[in-house]
Amino acid sequence: MAMAANQAQFTIQVATIETPLKVYGFEGYEGISRNYTMAVTIVCDKADLELENWLQLPVCLILETNNPQQEAKRYIHGMVYSIEQLSLDPTNPLDRHCRYKLTITPKIERLKHRRNHRIFQQKSVPEIIEQILVDAGIFSNEYQFKFSSEHKAREYCVQYGESDLAFIQRLMSEEGIHYHFQHSEHSHLMVIADGQDGFLQLPALPYAQHNGMTKERDIISQFQVKQQVSTGKVTLRDYHFKKPEFKPQGQKQTNIVTEQPLECYQFPGQFKTEAVAKRRASIGLEQHRTEHTLITGSSDAPQMTSGYYQPLIQHPNQAWNDDWLVIGVIHKGKQPQVLEEFADGAATYQAEFTCTPWDVPFRSLTQPKPLIHGEQTAFVTGPEGEEIYCDEFGRVKVQFHWDREGQADEKTSCWLRTSQGWAGNGYGQFILPRIGHEVIVSFMNGDPDKPVITGAVYNAKNRVPYELPANKTRSTFKTSSSMGGDNFNELSFEDKKQSEQIALHAAKNLDVQIQHNRTQEIHQQDHLTVHGSRYQEVKRDSHSTVNGTQFETIKGDDHQQVGKERHTEVGSKLLSEVGSEIHVKAGQKIVIEAGNEITVTAGGSLLKVDPSGVTLLGPMVNINSGGCAGNGSGIALLSPELPFVSSPSTSGKGLTVAPEKLNKKRLEKMDVFIPSNQIKAIRTAANKKSALCEVCIADRERDQA
Repeated sequence: MAMAANQAQFTIQVATIETPLKVYGFEGYEGISRNYTMAVTIVCDKADLELENWLQLPVCLILETNNPQQEAKRYIHGMVYSIEQLSLDPTNPLDRHCRYKLTITPKIERLKHRRNHRIFQQKSVPEIIEQILVDAGIFSNEYQFKFSSEHKAREYCVQYGESDLAFIQRLMSEEGIHYHFQHSEHSHLMVIADGQDGFLQLPALPYAQHNGMTKERDIISQFQVKQQVSTGKVTLRDYHFKKPEFKPQGQKQTNIVTEQPLECYQFPGQFKTEAVAKRRASIGLEQHRTEHTLITGSSDAPQMTSGYYQPLIQHPNQAWNDDWLVIGVIHKGKQPQVLEEFADGAATYQAEFTCTPWDVPFRSLTQPKPLIHGEQTAFVTGPEGEEIYCDEFGRVKVQFHWDREGQADEKTSCWLRTSQGWAGNGYGQFILPRIGHEVIVSFMNGDPDKPVITGAVYNAKNRVPYELPANKTRSTFKTSSSMGGDNFNELSFEDKKQSEQIALHAAKNLDVQIQHNRTQEIHQQDHLTVHGSRYQEVKRDSHSTVNGTQFETIKGDDHQQVGKERHTEVGSKLLSEVGSEIHVKAGQKIVIEAGNEITVTAGGSLLKVDPSGVTLLGPMVNINSGGCAGNGSGIALLSPELPFVSSPSTSGKGLTVAPEKLNKKRLEKMDVFIPSNQIKAIRTAANKKSALCEVCIADRERDQA
């Protein structure tokens, strides 16, 4: 655009600055989903401007236009991002003008200097963007949302070391959202949209080539259309552990048959449902095809603004006389006449622009997400008053060391899966990290949004189970009773030479279940101490061999019940001493045999049978002359109580089962020593095949106490 020699076509206003300023020249770029930058060279008579005072001041560059359908002025509003005092012109030592170069950017340019590590939960991308803008001091009248589709809340979204600007730009690119700016003399508005209806329209410009003559209005002097091969198909696939056999997939392809084989296949696709997969695939294809048809051109019209439709008229190719979406503009302007007698040319302005067809959805390419390489540690968290907090999948929540907003509660993070040594369908290894444990966290494919626990470490607060290095040969698996931690279960291994040991400690019950054989071999001694009662049942035969001497002490009564015959063989002598009475009763007969002698003594009387005959001696011997048989105490046999055993279906849960079969006669025999409430409970448990007999357990524990 050629301009009058002495007329200023570019002016500038800086808030609170009263020093007269003149624009010598400017150059800058603006684009959709990019912050504009305009470098403006100004001149003034002051050589001592306080540069620090200029930073972040509102500023407006004003360009005069020459379009009867357009306002007379084009505004580029922003803030002073930087200011630089330039050297004097060495070729003109008499030049009195002081030169400065200031850079104009939108207010959100400040966001690139705000870098953070933070977690957003259950928030949509628009909600996250708004929170970022508000936190950065961007007021609600400085941005505007124009959405044509719903943006669902993200369960978990991490800003990991990104600047606020890079973070919201990445989120917008992932959601198919773009932004541009609308300018006025005193403000600039950030318009955030997800469709073509977020763009406004500029007045039409005619196409005309430069012919060296003065033009009556702004024109488009160059207009080139280029088409290029682009990706024609996008396929996304992902995996979610809640549906391990389901392979969700999203796919979208162009209707240009020759480009359909040009597929972009991406894994992971960052989705959980088919609906989201299809939407992301559609956005992905639109990203690749945004520049399938690309227009470049030149104009002397300052009205050229990114994020607007620019109608073209009077082009010889009628198909091109249409609306075109301006996606980028380079502005260049210069007016040397402000140097007055030192002017070195006429004022000029040119805009080099890039456009796409109006009906091609604009999508900026997805910005790369920062990856977390390696592992981190974090603390397991949960509600106050709890020691263990998890969900149905054994996932826990953590607080990362970099998270300064988390409150170390049940809301600090998403649920994290915990790595196990073995994981099958209802079997495997399972150890659940507890609140306060320091765990090692890895990230699936390096994605900060997909943490997983892969291990645990001790620290100065959570110390190792045994003091080190004194116990360096001891390995252990030791738990802590919850709640309170005043007891533990443990399986430990001592590997010190000549002190090797395997130790097992159960804080309460130890249930061992063997579905076939158990074989034990002890080369030295076997010690067993039962502080309460011991119960044992052998459902078939019991074999016991003692190759040495057997010692047995029973400090109470000894009750033995033999259902059939009892055979006892003593190689040498059978010696018994009874303090009060021996009472032997047989249903039919008692036979006592001795190879040499039988002697019965009582009081002063004697009965002796030996090979020499029968000797009967006493103060008086009565034969068929009165007397009667003595009476014994009679038997009062008590049957043993039956043991409780672990149920196969509840092994490891500390539960017990009633005997498999309890017939009526056996229960009647048990009535002599089992309380009535326990008999009733055993009958009920046996008949119902119940897995728990609480009354029996209570009675037994009371008896053992």
